[in-house]
Amino acid sequence: MGRAPELQTIEACAWRLVEQGEGGIVVILGEAGLGQSRLVAEAKSFAVGSLSNVLWLEGQTLSLGQTISYWPFQQILRGWAGISEEDDAEATWTKLETHVRAVFADETIDYLPYLASLLALDVREPYAERVKYLDGDAMGKQIFLSTRRFIERLARAQPTLLVFEDLHWMDESSTLLLEHLLPLVETVPLVIFGLSRPERDTPAAKLRELCARDFANYYTEIRLAPLSETDSAQLIDNLLDVENLPPRLRDLMVGKAEGNPFFLEEIIRTLMEAGALVRHRQKRQKTCFPEISE
Repeated sequence: MGRAPELQTIEACAWRLVEQGEGGIVVILGEAGLGQSRLVAEAKSFAVGSLSNVLWLEGQTLSLGQTISYWPFQQILRGWAGISEEDDAEATWTKLETHVRAVFADETIDYLPYLASLLALDVREPYAERVKYLDGDAMGKQIFLSTRRFIERLARAQPTLLVFEDLHWMDESSTLLLEHLLPLVETVPLVIFGLSRPERDTPAAKLRELCARDFANYYTEIRLAPLSETDSAQLIDNLLDVENLPPRLRDLMVGKAEGNPFFLEEIIRTLMEAGALVRHRQKRQKTCFPEISE
C-alpha cells in the first residue's frame, strides 16, 4: 500500500539485471515498521514469478547485542546448499560439498575448506590440510577470496540477487566481507539489496557512504516515508475488509499510527484483543464496533 514508485524502482533494477546483465546496489532505508521487508517480499514475488533463471539468496543479521561472525553469509550459504536446521554434521557437509563441487568441479579443494570454515564446520579430509596451519588473518583472507569467487561463479551462471536485512546490525566481519563483494556488481549480473534504518554511525551508514562514493553509477537508495492519511485509511479497510467502519474509529487509528503500517496492524490487533472490534462468522463475515471512547 502506497509503495508503487519504490516497487517500480526495484523491479526496474531486476529487469536490467536479467535483460541486460547489469549489476547494482539497492539500499532501502526506513524506520522500523515502515515496510522494508514487505517491499522486498513483493520484489521477490515479482523476480521469482516474472523473471526467468533468477537466483534469490537472503541473509539476516542478528539483533543488537548478538554477534556471530559472517552470520548473514552463513544463512545465504546454507540456503543455497539446502542445509536445514535439522541436518546433522554429516548431512550438512555432504550437502555443502555436493553443491560446491557443482560450481567449482576440479577446483573444489581450493574453495570448499574456506566456505566450510565460514560456516564454522570442521573441515574434513582430504581438505583439512588446507586450513590446518592457517592463523586468523590468513583464514580471513581465504574466506574473503573464496566467498567472492563463489558469488562471482553463481552470478556468471545466472542473474543473482543477494538480500541483507537489518544492515544496521551487521557484524564487523560481515560488513568487511560485503565491502569486498561490492566491486562484483561492475562485472557480473549481481544485484545486492540492503535493508536498513536511517541511523548514523552504523555499519549500514558506512556502506552507504562507500557505495555513493565508489559505485555511484550502480547505486540506488530508496527512502520509505510514512504512509499518507489516505493510504493509511485504505490499509485499514483492506485489513478489516468491512464497509461500515465508523469514521471516528478510522480517524483515531490513522492518527495513532502516524503512517506506520506495522503500528497500524498492532492497533487493530490490540482493539480486537480488547473487544473493541469483534469478528463474527455467519453467512457473511461481519465486524461489530462497540462504542469507542476518546
